[in-house]
This record gives sequence, structure tokens and C-alpha cells, in this order.
Amino acid sequence: MLILTLALVLTGGGGLMQYQRPTCAVSAQNSPVPRAVTGQIVDVTGAVIPNAEVLVRAANRNFSYTHTDGAGCFFIAAPLSPAEIHAHAQGFRSTSQPIPVSTNLETRPILFHLEPGSGSYVEVMNETQAALVNYSYTVCVTDLSGHPVQATLVLQSKPETPLKPLLTDVWGCALVVAPNPQPILHVTAEGFQALDAPLPKSTTPYPPVKLTLQPIHPQS
Repeated sequence: MLILTLALVLTGGGGLMQYQRPTCAVSAQNSPVPRAVTGQIVDVTGAVIPNAEVLVRAANRNFSYTHTDGAGCFFIAAPLSPAEIHAHAQGFRSTSQPIPVSTNLETRPILFHLEPGSGSYVEVMNETQAALVNYSYTVCVTDLSGHPVQATLVLQSKPETPLKPLLTDVWGCALVVAPNPQPILHVTAEGFQALDAPLPKSTTPYPPVKLTLQPIHPQS
């Protein structure tokens, strides 16, 4: 259970009130997850960042995903094996750090300090696509719940312009550079139905495109 504590303390003499950043605490008792990881995301001034994205990766796969609450706090599941935790917020540079191996259900709270920066996601493209700068898109792939999906992206292009597949980053995003203004993008990911998505006409630099994949349901 996530417990938020808001402390207001009186300063001397004038009776003015000083705001202290909310603190986060969590108890792993009766928790159904393998390991409980809690923490807080703030900017370089110490101000909390609500609705930031938090992602745990283990064995080169996305393990769990959540957002910070109004106090910048998060609670997320992690495996007992080695893993990494990533943090991202719009207008800030993404960052990550390892989660140490543990036999305990609880991990010491993690505090992320995000630095301001342009560009919301890692740009991923190969050399052939980097040479084609006329039409560019920031493509992000998610599941039906809005969780990022690591997917393979292939542009349907002419035979004389072979383009190697791209892999999206941990946030399910990649910079796609196309040889024509309205390309078809073939998207595949393990456990999901393949998708052929026509990209919109590129009218601004790196327009964002969000693609949602449907899970593959087992045959009855």
C-alpha cells in the first residue's frame, strides 16, 4: 500500500509555512508481486513530476509498467533476478538504473532526478534510413492498455530501396525515416497480431504516431 506523507512545518518567528516534498513509503506485506519497488521522480529543483512513466526491464524484456501519482511516487513490480528500472517524463531526458539482486520482497526506495531535455524518446534508425531525411515519424507502439511494446518495424518500400527492420526502444518508440510521404509500416511483436499501418502525411518534423497492437488470442 502506498502511503503519502505531506509535511507542513512552521518556520521561526513569522509563522510562515514551508512546504516539504511528499515522501513515499510502501509495505510489501501480502503483496502478490515478486518484489515491490517504490520510489519518486523529481526534477533537478526537487519538484515532483506527476504522471511520469516508469518501466522495469528484465532479461531484455519489458517486465512491468506504471505512472507516478500526483506526488511523483510510484509502486511497481520487479523480479528477484537482475533488472533495470527506467524513468521518463515529457520534456525531460529519460534515465535508468539497475535494480540490485535481492531475496527480499522490498527494495530500498529509488529517487530519480530527471534533467530537462528536448526529444522525448531514444531515436532508433539504421544507416540506410538515416540517409532518407525527407519524411520522418516518431512511432510509438503500445498494447490495448497503453503499455509500451517492443516491436519490429518494417517499411513497405520499393525493391530497389531495401530498408532493414527497426526495433523500438524500451518505451516502444523509434524514429522512422521514410522514402515517400505516406508509407506503409509493417509492425510485428511477440504475442501480438501483425499490423500494416499507413502513416499520415508528414507535415511537421517527426510527427508522433501511436500504434496499438491486438494480442493474439489462443485458439479455442
